[in-house]
Amino acid sequence: MSQGKFGSSLDLLINCSAILHPSGKGETSLRDVSGQGLEDTLRTNTVGPLLMAKYFSPFLLKGQGRFGVQDEKSKHSGVLVNITAKVGSITDNSLGGWYSYRMSKAALNMATRNLSIELGRGRNKVVCVSLHPGTVNTDLSRPYHKGVAPDKLFSTEQSVNYLMNIIDNLSVKDTGKCFAWDGSQMPF
Repeated sequence: MSQGKFGSSLDLLINCSAILHPSGKGETSLRDVSGQGLEDTLRTNTVGPLLMAKYFSPFLLKGQGRFGVQDEKSKHSGVLVNITAKVGSITDNSLGGWYSYRMSKAALNMATRNLSIELGRGRNKVVCVSLHPGTVNTDLSRPYHKGVAPDKLFSTEQSVNYLMNIIDNLSVKDTGKCFAWDGSQMPF
């Protein structure tokens, strides 16, 4: 990638690609699982964001640290955010189902953790976190809104505001972690 008119540094990269499943609905049982569905979901939700990190990390390492909290002991250059989902938590999974989506988001969380280690070495550090935006009123979640309390169903603007509040308060000590929309740390 050439420097071009955009410069050679990047302060913030947010990977927010996601599909529930190519069919538009999650697999509710093992009989619904297919190799193609797994591949397509993993490619979109995990492989794509990891490749974005690969190609944009050199620019993040040159970032100006415009996002997050900085002090003399915890300076960082850029921030990399992977949008995850609560259902990607292995610890929190008590319902099962949604095999490809859950697996892809759990794998994305592992990629985030790996990136936090590799991009946290050296003088320039990139803060890498997974963020869960809550249940957002989008096409992806629309079929599942009936079980969501009205005050827990967010507009895209609400969710972005919650996430930017977290991003603006990140520091190097937060790298490798997973946070929910309200700033609470989520278990992997």
